[in-house]
Order: sequence, then C-alpha cells, then structure tokens
Amino acid sequence: MDVRHLAGWGLLVFAFLGAAFESAARARLGVEVGFFMSSQELLSAYRPETLRAAQEWIEGTLHWALWDPVLVTLLRLPAWAFLGIPGVYLMMRYRPPRSHAEDIDEDQFFLFDRLAERAREEGYHDAEEDFYTHHTNHDDYDSAGLTAPESMEDYVDGWEAPGPRDSGDLPGKS
Repeated sequence: MDVRHLAGWGLLVFAFLGAAFESAARARLGVEVGFFMSSQELLSAYRPETLRAAQEWIEGTLHWALWDPVLVTLLRLPAWAFLGIPGVYLMMRYRPPRSHAEDIDEDQFFLFDRLAERAREEGYHDAEEDFYTHHTNHDDYDSAGLTAPESMEDYVDGWEAPGPRDSGDLPGKS
C-alpha cells in the first residue's frame, strides 16, 4: 500500500477530529464565531502557544513570506477542510489498484442466459400464453374475479394445521 494513500487516510482522520474539536470549542469554551470556525481560531482556542511557536519557526527557519500570505490564508479554512480536502485527494489519487478482476468467474455473468436457453430447448418459451394472468384461464375465476377452484366448504374440510397438533409435541413442554 502506498504511503501517500495512508497519509490521505491520516489527514482525513485529523479532519474529522478537527470538526469534533470545532464543535467542542463552540460548546465548551464558549467561542462565538461565524458559521465555520477557521483553523487559526481553533488553534488559538485550544493551544495559542503552539500557533505562535509555529509562526516564529516558519518565519525564522524557512521564509517570512511563507507564513503571512500562504499559511495565514490556508489557516482561514476550517480545520476539516484544511486537512480533509488534501486527505481525500491523496486517498483517491494514490489508492491501490483493484485486483478483483481475476477473482470473478465470467461464466457467472452468463448463467441466466444458459438457463433460459436450456428452458427453450426443453420446450418452454416466452409466449404470452405461458404466463398466468387475469386475461387467461377464465375458468379458474368466479364472477367477482376471485380464484375459486373449489368450494369453501371443501377447502375447510380438507385443511390441516401445520406443525405439532397437541401440546405434548411442542418443544419445551412435557
């Protein structure tokens, strides 16, 4: 598995944590901001010394212009977007190739076609008269359109309840 793909997963996990911390900062710390809380506001609410130390290190070690126009602009995004957008990009761009193609039996795709052909060879076909609809076999219907192949008395007399007939046959009873 590619390290960049795993880094994307890690960024996405931190993006979800950023969204959770944003909600917690609003509720617990009483921070009142607009609809979204920027990453800079979130860091200032929880760890203001970390934000100042990062600014000093970047301006002193790397370049002063990297902090103010670049990172300050990116820190205006919410934490979930600041971390989540690159995380989703890395996950999608560097995902491992799918290897399921060799596991699929292509004959499974044509099973229905083979069964339909076999049924045609055995004499079954797709003719309309093979389907049992309300337009065919009018002898099986009474005048109201309900099925009545036999009288209700004959049906009730010949009916047997499924399963055990007396309580001695029931499981758990003796």
